[in-house]
Amino acid sequence: MWTTEEIENLVMLVQERREIYDSSLSGHSNVNAIDICWREIPTHFSNKDVKLLKNKWQILRDSYRQRKRDMSSLKSGDGAKPVKQWAYFECLTFLDPFLANRETTTNAPVIEEYVVEEDGTLNALENTEPGYSQESETNDILVEMSEDIQPTRSSTPCSSTSKLSRKRKIATILKL
Repeated sequence: MWTTEEIENLVMLVQERREIYDSSLSGHSNVNAIDICWREIPTHFSNKDVKLLKNKWQILRDSYRQRKRDMSSLKSGDGAKPVKQWAYFECLTFLDPFLANRETTTNAPVIEEYVVEEDGTLNALENTEPGYSQESETNDILVEMSEDIQPTRSSTPCSSTSKLSRKRKIATILKL
C-alpha cells in the first residue's frame, strides 16, 4: 500500500532524474543511465524495490496523461459534471512538455464522399482534408461514370429501394 507521502516522494525523485522521462536527453536512450537512476530511488524508501517503483511511476504517469486528455476533450458548454481534480495532478505537471500529443500521419488514401442525387447524378461532398482538390482525377472519373448510372425504379411505394440500388452501383464503381 502506498501513502500519499510515498507517492509524492517518488514523483519528486523521478522529477530530479530527467533521463527517466525526458526523451530529448542523450541519457534517456541509454539503458544503463536510466537503470542507474532507478537504482538510486529505492534508497529513499524502506520497503519498496526498483520493480515496484517503476510500476508505480508508470501507473502515475499514465493516469496523469489520461486525466489530462480527458480534461482537454471537454468543450465549453458540454454540460459535463465538474470533475474532482486528481490528488497528484499538480505535482505531475512537470511532465507536460514531455507528454505532448504527436502529429499523426496516415498512408491510407483520402476517401472522398459522394451524394447520389434524385436524378442519379453523383456529386462530391466538400472535403476538408488539407491538400484536397475538387478537380482530382478520381473525382473526374467518378463523375463521368455516374452519368451512365440510371436510377432504378421499384414497384414498392418506398423510394429507398431505388436509392439503395444506386448506392450499390456506385459502390461497385468505387471498388473498380
